[in-house]
Amino acid sequence: VLEAGLDLRLKDSLEVAVTEGLLEKTDETFQFSHDRVQEAAYNMLNSQDRRAEHTRYGFALCIHAMNGCNDSMLFTAVDQINRGDPTVIVNPEQRSLVAALNLQAGKKAMEMSDYLSALSFFEYGISFLQERHWQQDYDLSLELFNCSTKCAYAVGDHEKLKCRTDEVLSFGRVFEDKLIVLYYFVSALCDASLLNEAIAKESFRSTGISIPRAYDIIHLP
Repeated sequence: VLEAGLDLRLKDSLEVAVTEGLLEKTDETFQFSHDRVQEAAYNMLNSQDRRAEHTRYGFALCIHAMNGCNDSMLFTAVDQINRGDPTVIVNPEQRSLVAALNLQAGKKAMEMSDYLSALSFFEYGISFLQERHWQQDYDLSLELFNCSTKCAYAVGDHEKLKCRTDEVLSFGRVFEDKLIVLYYFVSALCDASLLNEAIAKESFRSTGISIPRAYDIIHLP
């Protein structure tokens, strides 16, 4: 897969590494002969080069994952890009693409009820959005924030829930776009036996009256 995606002949080099005792081969699978060997090989690259290679490999795997509808490969590919860090990608269209790939991977993880992994994908997706993403990528931004809020609620990450709720309430264009984050924030308040605060918050929001941000209202346990 990587050979095709990177247009490189990797197998010959891997066979040499097997001969040198650096790798072990079982059928067509290669693995490092020892964790220390893997660590030493990884540390031969400086941090900037490592991030660049993670991103490069991730994009190569993404092509195969999307063509073959392979969920496992999609998770691996997006994880590699995320290890590369948003600073590696300067092209705005590529950053939006990576954000969308994280959204796709996060939704797949949600289908498997793996909300912690899904939250991680959504948060990485948010980190890859452009600086003015609410103006330039509104629909993608809203979906990432909504999904992150849902997963934050599912795993009990109240700080993340409040943070994402506040941003959608600030940048959502219409009231309907804010309903999902309000639902999960109010649900969290209800779960914490703070129904009165939940009702008050929703009532004031619906009238358009300005009230304090989520984290100013109450501290969730």
